Amino acid sequence: MDEGDELAWVCITDGKDELLFATRKGKSLRIKESDVRVVGRGARGVRAIRLADDDYVVGMVKVSEDKEVLTVSTTGYGRVTSFDEYRLQNRGGKGTINYHVEKYGDVASIMSVDEEDDVILISDNGVIIRIPVNSIRKCSRTSKGVKVMRLDDSQIVTVAVTPKSDEDENEQDASGVKMTL
Repeated sequence: MDEGDELAWVCITDGKDELLFATRKGKSLRIKESDVRVVGRGARGVRAIRLADDDYVVGMVKVSEDKEVLTVSTTGYGRVTSFDEYRLQNRGGKGTINYHVEKYGDVASIMSVDEEDDVILISDNGVIIRIPVNSIRKCSRTSKGVKVMRLDDSQIVTVAVTPKSDEDENEQDASGVKMTL
């Protein structure tokens, strides 16, 4: 890897899967895994998505028929979208629009989810909330989505998916949003 590069995602695949990449500046690219050639351990690898100078990849997920993709912006908006809305493209391209960052803020993360999951959102000032995926509206690939976390002068920096909690404790955060802890 080049100076400053880092490995951020790993997933187990069967060699026949499709992968979806998303960038901070709102681009996405869905490719066939078979388009990525096998290289040796010392090789550099191949380009998945071509990036603008000020952009970087914020997520990579395996496309699955029984799941959908969750996109969360740094400004607290999120939406669940079917993988079918992301067309298959060739590896190394610029991708298509996943999110209008000029209107709604940069993309913080993408995750593969189903309705039985919960999502944990963490802001840069340390606020953590957990919400069920089924409380996030299903929208088209280019829509803003819904407010998933109220933020004052902070941004969402991390998103994690976890199995739904069995606990029945409901609490309200300072902004009045009900959440499951």
